[in-house]
Amino acid sequence: RAHRKPHSGPSAVKKKKKKIKQNTSKNQNKKAFAFKSSVRAARSLRHTLDKETKRHHVPIPEQTFTAVNTIPPYIVAVVGPPKVGKSTLIRSLVKNYMK
Repeated sequence: RAHRKPHSGPSAVKKKKKKIKQNTSKNQNKKAFAFKSSVRAARSLRHTLDKETKRHHVPIPEQTFTAVNTIPPYIVAVVGPPKVGKSTLIRSLVKNYMK
């Protein structure tokens, strides 16, 4: 019985106080009183505002192209290894077709 928990004495009193303190802190909502980091709060606010503005600016495909009565634009992907002239090709196409 060497590792029996003490039921009386100073160490038992300390443990009881610690237990009571832990139980009361669990019952309180820490977030209700103050935030810990102002940077995190600002970032969270920016994120929610960005989500709201994104929701307002979502294009609806049916309305955008059928109302104007035009076809949707083509999307072209230029893929290749580095240093073969992908950007040069795109620049020259833009120069030729934007005149």
